[in-house]
Amino acid sequence: MYFVKDLFWDEEETVIQFHAPKSEYVNNAPNCLHLWRPLNIPFPMPPADMVGVKGLSHDDITHMSPAERLSLIQQATVTALQTHESKPASPA
Repeated sequence: MYFVKDLFWDEEETVIQFHAPKSEYVNNAPNCLHLWRPLNIPFPMPPADMVGVKGLSHDDITHMSPAERLSLIQQATVTALQTHESKPASPA
């Protein structure tokens, strides 16, 4: 998907694919990747540690045992939750 995204946007731009509720779903082009980004407004992003472990490559993960992967996910989840629970909510 990065290859397709980079054909149309800069590699530093954030672009998302929406999965709309079934009641609002429109699909005029089957097998089409519908990418989107807002214009002229900041794009809300989740904290990186809620998405994955920064600095850990795909190769690192594939060389881990299932037990090591589970342990890593558990540790990262606990750390991320503790970090984000202790921060005050930002104003909307």
